Amino acid sequence: MSIESPINLDRNATYGVLPEVSETLRALDWGYLGNPSSIHQSGQRARYLIEEARGEILTAVGAEPADRIIFTSGATESNNMVVLGAALRKSCHIVTTAIEHPALLEAAKEAGARGADVTIVPVDKTGAASFEQLKNGIHSRTGLVTLMYANNETGALQPVSEIGEHLRNIGSPAIFHSDAVQALGKSDFSFSKLKLDLASISAHKIGGLPGVGALVAKAGLELTPLLFGGPQEKRARAGTENVLGIVSFGAAARILNRQRDDRIQRLRTNREIIWSVLRDSLENIKPTVDLGWTLPNTLSLFIKDIDSADLVVGLDLEGVEISSGAACASGKPGASHVLTGMGYSEQEARSIIRISVGAEDDSSRMESAAKTIVRVVQRMRHGK
Repeated sequence: MSIESPINLDRNATYGVLPEVSETLRALDWGYLGNPSSIHQSGQRARYLIEEARGEILTAVGAEPADRIIFTSGATESNNMVVLGAALRKSCHIVTTAIEHPALLEAAKEAGARGADVTIVPVDKTGAASFEQLKNGIHSRTGLVTLMYANNETGALQPVSEIGEHLRNIGSPAIFHSDAVQALGKSDFSFSKLKLDLASISAHKIGGLPGVGALVAKAGLELTPLLFGGPQEKRARAGTENVLGIVSFGAAARILNRQRDDRIQRLRTNREIIWSVLRDSLENIKPTVDLGWTLPNTLSLFIKDIDSADLVVGLDLEGVEISSGAACASGKPGASHVLTGMGYSEQEARSIIRISVGAEDDSSRMESAAKTIVRVVQRMRHGK
């Protein structure tokens, strides 16, 4: 029997707009929202909403009051701005890892084509980059070190704190950036405590609208913009701001600021419900990474004798949404670069799924979803 309303177990792809965010947007008098660069009343009302959201987001990421939130069209633009802007302006050596999001790896590839020296550090079966290899890749000409906080496919945490401390200890002038898209709202991520210079974040990963993101920048850091034109975002990013998207981002951040610890605990609880049912009901199933070193909402699972793409389709017909990898990679031929980078063969990688839970679902929905996964897996294994 199918579940009437789909259960979203693919929250790392997009979290879904939170009800309170929807209410905030409905309450706006859209007819009086002007261009935020205009000096008349409707323009200044839009400007006020943007600055209000900026303050909420600054708090949510744990930044200092003097740090900056630069609004972009999404984390892809933020990552590109870091790699193709700040890094190339400062130096020609970039250090990153093999499991970064394609938005960063493809930008690094372009940077290399433009003359930059790019060091890509591999990962091992733990799903994390080696601190020693990262450390050894950094030298006097390094202008940018960029390391995601947590991997979007496996949830594996990366040694961001350790690398930040190392950069400080050696007095490196390198800019330190983290793709923190999956970290915000699912961890105790703190821009200031990690001593980052830059961080990329995205609204739709925390319950806001898609199509808006931000780059968090340390106070005083000079940035080279990708887009030129008007004076928006203090000339860091030209173009009229996405007012409604930014308002949704601020509303989602406001929820995090009130409920962070409780939400993280609910994520952990919901993941444990799913995993306990699957672990107890299915043979030949195992996590690809140690669950003690991952985001609290993410399960990357190898299920023997199952094609993950077929399982995604089968579960979708039953009203449960999961992923066979990152949403941005859907439709790409071949296995995930993250999984093969961890040592899985292409064939093995095709038996790996990603489950990423939210904080809003109650235990009964989690149990129902888990039992549906068990039923579909067993049906596939027995050819029924």
